[in-house]
Amino acid sequence: MLLFLSFSISNPPNQAHRSIQGYGIATYPDTKVTPSTLFYGGSTTKAFTAAVTSMLVDDNANFSNVQWKTPIIKLIPDDFALSDEYATLHTTIEDALSHRSGFPRHDYAIGGKYDGQEPSLRGMVRAMRHLPLTAEPRTRFQYSNQMYGVASHVIEILTGSWLGDVLKKKIWEPLNMKATVSLLDTCNLTTLSSNCL
Repeated sequence: MLLFLSFSISNPPNQAHRSIQGYGIATYPDTKVTPSTLFYGGSTTKAFTAAVTSMLVDDNANFSNVQWKTPIIKLIPDDFALSDEYATLHTTIEDALSHRSGFPRHDYAIGGKYDGQEPSLRGMVRAMRHLPLTAEPRTRFQYSNQMYGVASHVIEILTGSWLGDVLKKKIWEPLNMKATVSLLDTCNLTTLSSNCL
């Protein structure tokens, strides 16, 4: 088994001494990490999704119907259903984001066609009704990628924007994270162009 640790360190620009350095291996066997090496975010996207959800919860002027205890079915009634009626009616945003919905990892079910349609976030959410729960809601921690897909779908439906654009506008631009992207094909990897915002 090969294990690698790679990271970079950056001093804030207002410091008298500014240095940026990358450490580790970017690509096995010998491509070193540089200050401009891009890494896949993977499940760190869950933190961004939860942060944007918290912004919607806080924004009572525009999203008064979005609270931590709001049942998801009230936000996306045409799409959200689980295999159990009680769970469908009572699973909240908080349940989804805290991995306590009773919906386990059904990762192999992600990405397949649903009703003959190409894979989509909405299709993944709609397909969850055909997958079994393995616990009662709020009784057990069960890591669930699909529930974060549900939260992402809620964000997209309520804001009318693709999740990547919402993350860019609400989190990455305010933090000046210019090399953070949702899709690599939107970014010029050679120059880290403005599309990498």
